[in-house]
Amino acid sequence: MTTALAMSAELAAAGGTEEDRLLAAALRHEGCEIELAAWTDGDDWRRYASVLVRSCWDYHLRPADFFAWIDRLESRGTPVLNPVPLLRWNVDKRYLLDLEARGVPIVPTVFGERFARDDLDRLRERWATDRLVAKPSIGATAYGCRRLGRGDAVDAGNEDPSAATVLVQPFLPAVVEEGEWSLMLFDGELSHTVVKRPAAGEFRVQKEWGGSFRRAEPDGGLVALARRAVEAVDPLPAYARVDVARWEGEPRLMELELIEPQLFLEPDDRGLARLVRRVADLPGGRTRPL
Repeated sequence: MTTALAMSAELAAAGGTEEDRLLAAALRHEGCEIELAAWTDGDDWRRYASVLVRSCWDYHLRPADFFAWIDRLESRGTPVLNPVPLLRWNVDKRYLLDLEARGVPIVPTVFGERFARDDLDRLRERWATDRLVAKPSIGATAYGCRRLGRGDAVDAGNEDPSAATVLVQPFLPAVVEEGEWSLMLFDGELSHTVVKRPAAGEFRVQKEWGGSFRRAEPDGGLVALARRAVEAVDPLPAYARVDVARWEGEPRLMELELIEPQLFLEPDDRGLARLVRRVADLPGGRTRPL
C-alpha cells in the first residue's frame, strides 16, 4: 500500500528535487509508505494505492502520453492529488479563458494557431504596448516563451510541433519592476507567498533562466485574487500555486498551477503539514502506526 510521488524519469533517478525529498520525509514521518516514481513508467501503477503528482516537468513535451497516463489512473479508481479532472483541465492554458468567464481577472490573453504581423500590431494597439510575449498553450518552466519584436509572426507549429495553439499576451513591466507573485494555497487556505524576479536583462523568472525568489507578504489585493482563482475551480484543489502580476496597476492572474508546481516549501510551512495530512488520509496513505 504505497503512495507514489510522480515525477519525470530524470528527477526520479536523481532522487527528486529538494522539495520532493522534504515532502517524502514528512510523509514517511506521518506513517506513509512513499516511493518516487516516473510517470512514464509503463503500467506498473497498479501497485500504488494513491498518487501525488509532483515534479512531472516534462509532461508538456508529450501531452498525449500524459493524458493517457492520468486516464489510466482514473479508470482504475486510483486516488490522485490533484484529482484527474483538474489535471486534465489544467494542462492547456486555455483554462485561463474559463477562469476569466467565471469572473477571475487574468492577464490579457489571446489564443490562436497563428498570428501574422498585422494581427500582432492590432494587439499592440489594443493593449497600448509595443512589447508582447508568446508561448505554447501547453508548456511548463517558461518552455517556448519568447518576446515578440516588430515584424515577428507566430505559428503554433513553428513554435512547437506538438502545440495546437499559442497564446499572446502583453509583456508586464511589473514582472521586472516588482516581481511575479506566487501564492501557495492548500485546500483553499493561504500558506505562504514568494515573489520571483528575473535576472538582469531577462524577463523569465524561473531559476533555469537565472531567476530568484524570496519569501514576502502579499497585500490584500493579491490574496483576494488568489482565493478567487482557486474558489472558481471545482473541486477545490488540494494544492495550488497562483501566479500573479500587476497589469496597469491591478493584480491579474498569470497562471493557476495545479499539476507540477514548485511550492517553495520549507519544513515549518502550514501548507506542508496540510498537504501531508491530505495524502495520509487517502486510501492506503497511512500504512503503519505513528
